[in-house]
Amino acid sequence: DASTSNHTITVRGNTTASTFSPYRHGGYSLGLDGTNDYLQVPQTTDLDLTGDFTVEMWVYFNELKSQGLIGKWSSGALGWTLYYNGDFTFYTSQNGSSLVSLSFTFGAATVGQWYHLAVSRTGSTISTYVNGTRTNTFTDSNNCTANTTLTVGSDGSSLSAWSFDGYMRDVRIVNGTGLYTGTSITVPTEPLTAVTNTKFLLGDLPYFKDQSTSN
Repeated sequence: DASTSNHTITVRGNTTASTFSPYRHGGYSLGLDGTNDYLQVPQTTDLDLTGDFTVEMWVYFNELKSQGLIGKWSSGALGWTLYYNGDFTFYTSQNGSSLVSLSFTFGAATVGQWYHLAVSRTGSTISTYVNGTRTNTFTDSNNCTANTTLTVGSDGSSLSAWSFDGYMRDVRIVNGTGLYTGTSITVPTEPLTAVTNTKFLLGDLPYFKDQSTSN
């Protein structure tokens, strides 16, 4: 984590920094084989989703199964997670009850293709995007907090069962700004940067580092 906060990142399983990228040949991405591989960042309120927020990333599937992408969530807590289960879904829970279960309404993904995903809230409106197109909206203003780690590469709770099989790139959490509000957005053609209020950014380095100012 290259920011001044210098968060610790723990590497689990056979998680690797790969040379695979949605932008060009070369560069780097997070490679996961779907068998108990993931990254974790210790508990911090920086990564609770309160007020306006944006969660976005590039993902590439090696196989289509029920698998988590990112989450700060544990059973019985108020947290959040983004996962794939035949469709992309953003989910928050409080004491085991769903507050938001927002399907992107995109449908099945395809193996061997990069997808740019984004979830963005401004005010009480949450919008979801796949490859630049807004796919769904929902009204909700609840805070998404959980006293637990952030997990990249699984759902944050059932870690082994929901391990992601594929590649991830430019995983960015912006807490305080909803970057996207329109019916369509411009899909990034360059690596994402730490814009204002970025609290986590796993980008294009040949090793694992939070490139946000929270570090």
